[in-house]
Amino acid sequence: MWVNQLVQMLLLLVPLTTDTQVAASQFTFTHRDQQEILNPERGLYKLCELTGGGSYVGYRTQYGITICYAPISLAQYRTSLISNTTLDLITAKFQELRQGGLKGIMRVIYNSDISGQDTTTDWVEKHLKQLQPIFESNKDVIAYFTAGIIGAWGEWHTSQ
Repeated sequence: MWVNQLVQMLLLLVPLTTDTQVAASQFTFTHRDQQEILNPERGLYKLCELTGGGSYVGYRTQYGITICYAPISLAQYRTSLISNTTLDLITAKFQELRQGGLKGIMRVIYNSDISGQDTTTDWVEKHLKQLQPIFESNKDVIAYFTAGIIGAWGEWHTSQ
């Protein structure tokens, strides 16, 4: 029902023709299964850490969302390459997003504390090279990347 109302409101926004010869028409849309239509890649979201625990497969139906904030925390790799175990975990988490019908809002972070430490540009470049094939093979479940990487929570402030 709300879909019909939405369509009718949107039709009011369509510019009307000045031609008086055109007869008015009515448009009716009926959503067959009467379930809400989720807004793809927009709207509210939940946290889905790609280097953390938990499963996100049920988020779409449980919370009615299609996107989630999916940070990749590399705090333990400030001065070393990302382990194969962590790379495999990130790959598995992308698969969970796919199975759950979700897309991730991506951000790589090195600290989650305003007094935390960042890493060097060299290590960031090495890590992004390690992550690049994972990002490439999972681009279908990446909504977009947020600017980040440095500072607390990758928010570009209070870097050490």
